[in-house]
Amino acid sequence: MKMRAGIIFFLLLSASRVFGIYFDWSLRDSFTFVNSNPSTNSSSYILLNNAGLYFNIYLDEKKYFSFGLSDYAMYNASGSFTNGSWTNNLFIDKLLVNYTGDTIQLVLGRDYFKKLSGMVIAGKGDGLNFKAVLLGTEIDLLVLYYGLLPNLINSFEFNPEEQTEGAKRYTGGITISRYDLIGEKLSLGFFYSFDTSTNTHYQPFFLELLNMGSFSGNLAYRLSAVYEGGQNQTATISSFSAMFDFIWKMANTPSAGLIFSAGYSSGDASRTSTYPSGNTDSQDSLFYAPGYVDTGLVLFPKFSNLILLKLSGFLGLGNVLSIKLNAMMLNKAIAESPISDPSANLTNSYIGSEFSVLIKLHLDYSMDLILSTGVFLKGSAYSDTSPMLKIFSGVNIKI
Repeated sequence: MKMRAGIIFFLLLSASRVFGIYFDWSLRDSFTFVNSNPSTNSSSYILLNNAGLYFNIYLDEKKYFSFGLSDYAMYNASGSFTNGSWTNNLFIDKLLVNYTGDTIQLVLGRDYFKKLSGMVIAGKGDGLNFKAVLLGTEIDLLVLYYGLLPNLINSFEFNPEEQTEGAKRYTGGITISRYDLIGEKLSLGFFYSFDTSTNTHYQPFFLELLNMGSFSGNLAYRLSAVYEGGQNQTATISSFSAMFDFIWKMANTPSAGLIFSAGYSSGDASRTSTYPSGNTDSQDSLFYAPGYVDTGLVLFPKFSNLILLKLSGFLGLGNVLSIKLNAMMLNKAIAESPISDPSANLTNSYIGSEFSVLIKLHLDYSMDLILSTGVFLKGSAYSDTSPMLKIFSGVNIKI
C-alpha cells in the first residue's frame, strides 16, 4: 500500500514538472453529537463522524479535476448511551472536472450543486452544471441524478422507505439572471423533477423568483419566492414558499452586522406526513422543499409547513476568526398539518425556539477549525417538551 502511494506521488510530481500541472490535497473531519432527553420516553443519542480525503489536479485555476472520498459513521442509541449500534457508509463524495472560460463555466461529475441563493434548490448528485453569459444575461443550466448515493448522504430524499441507496430521482432546470433590472440581481428559475423507482407518480415543478439589492451602502435585502406545481399521485400540487433576508452591516466594520430572516412555506391539513406519499386528498398544498433551506442547527426540519423568524449577529476579525450568533423561532403554517419531525404530534402551531453559535477559526493556510453548538426548546406542538442539544465540530487540513 505504501509503495503504491509512493508511485502515485512520484507520477504526479513528474507530471507537474513536465506538463506544468500542479495539485493539492486536504483532509477534513467533522463530528456531530445530538442528545434528546424526553420526560416520558427514553433518551436518544446520535454520534456522526464524517471524514474525507480530497484531491485536486490543476491545469490552471480555471481548469481542474477534483476527487473526494468520504466515510460517514453514525452511532444511534436509545435509552442508555451504550445501548446503540454503528452504521457506516464509504463512498465517492466528489468526482468532477471543471472548466471556466471568459463567459462560460462547465462542471461535469459528482458535486454538491446549489442554485440561486435564497430558497436553494440543491443537492449532492451526479450531473452537469453549465453557466454562460450572453448579451448581459446569465444562464445557469442544471441536470442531476440522485440514485447513486447512500440514502444517509442523499439531500433530495423523496422516499420514506428504508433503503441502501437514495431515491432514483432526476431533476433538471434553468435559471436566467440579469444584473441591470431590479436591484442588483433578478433571477427566474424553472426546475422539474421525477422519480424512476417507487415515487413514479410524484412529478413536481418549481418556479422561483430571486431578487437581491441594497438600500444603501450598509443595508441590503434578498427575496426568494417559489411556486410548486405538478402531480402527486392523483392530486394536483399547488404550494408556495418565500424567504426574505434583511442585512445590516456596521459602517466602519463591514464584517460585522445583523441579519433578520422571515420565511413561509405552505402546509396541508389533510396530510399525514411531509413525504409525498402522505397526501390523502385530490389537492396537495404542502410545499416540499427540494434541497437545502437553512431551518436551524438542532431540529433542522424540512422547509414544509413552516413559519420561520430568525435574527443573526455576525462578527469577523480579519481572515482569522468569525463568530455568528443565531436566535430562531419556528411555527407551523397550519396547526393541523404535520412537519418533517413526527414527534411534533399535537395540533398546536408553536414548534419551538433555537439558540446557537458558530465559530470558525482560520489558523493558517493549511488548517481551519469549526465549532458550533445549539439548543432547541420545544413548543406546544410537542407532547414532550424536553430540550434538544447539538454540538458540531470540524477540522480542515490542506496540504
